[in-house]
Amino acid sequence: MHPASSIVAFTVLSGLGYGLAAVLGLGLLDPTAIATKAAHISALALISAGLLSSTLHLGNPQRAWRAFSQWRSSWLSREGVLSVLAFVPLTVSAWFCIIEGRYLAPIGLAGLLLSLATVFCTSMIYASLKSVQAWHTRLTSACYLLFALAGGALLGGAFGAAGGGSASLVLFFALVLLIAAWAAKIAWLRNLDGMARLSTPES
Repeated sequence: MHPASSIVAFTVLSGLGYGLAAVLGLGLLDPTAIATKAAHISALALISAGLLSSTLHLGNPQRAWRAFSQWRSSWLSREGVLSVLAFVPLTVSAWFCIIEGRYLAPIGLAGLLLSLATVFCTSMIYASLKSVQAWHTRLTSACYLLFALAGGALLGGAFGAAGGGSASLVLFFALVLLIAAWAAKIAWLRNLDGMARLSTPES
């Protein structure tokens, strides 16, 4: 398969952004540190860049707003709705960190949950497709979530090492999450190798 570069950019950038936002939502970094303030800005920038890149593969980008109306039945629409909702607590968290040097646990945890829910919806766009046998497994969602969290934890650890606080704890989580992510990916590949093909190139 040859996915559009805009889809690759969206998956990588938004995954890192939401992963970093989830880590920041735990309040493990010092909210008074310049590095933590930069981390909040980076998370919002990565998410925004990813979402903007996702519109580039649309045939008619100005109609993208219509995707929001199908949230009852479409994972793509749910992803869009949640991505907008997630911006509320993420922006509020960033404001309190950057302007007031404070971490608010309820807002941070809300941002964490909405970030993970958005990534889950992204994964379900693919995992729900029965027509693509390789994707139609719970391991697809596990890979999306674990790689997003692992990438976010690595970025969070980097900001922590730059002066944002508990770098060692965040990097420990990053190591655990990376191991879990690759374990899920290997399980996904083994599942792919072992499944009975519903169709062949000939059929």
